[in-house]
Amino acid sequence: MNRAQLLQTFRSMAAEIAERELGTVNEDSVIANIGVDSLAMLELVGEMERRFKVQIPDDQLVGIETVSQLLDLVEQRSQMALSLGASPLDRVPLNPSAFDAE
Repeated sequence: MNRAQLLQTFRSMAAEIAERELGTVNEDSVIANIGVDSLAMLELVGEMERRFKVQIPDDQLVGIETVSQLLDLVEQRSQMALSLGASPLDRVPLNPSAFDAE
């Protein structure tokens, strides 16, 4: 999964969790400013962990403010998982509804 696809997946997941359209969201967007509060952020991270089959320790979320910082962390954790033999992001389906069947 390339960075643009990862950003699109983030947009879709964030909108679903916020239960509304978020408008323009780019990598420079501050997560709190797009309508994702701290509780929604935890839900979003949990969803990203499940969908991308990564684990993101809570202490690594400290200081994450922008979409770019969060995506960097997801990519970093994905690379760590890959080095341990897990599936890379390239094998994650782009269609979020593909996960509903699990």
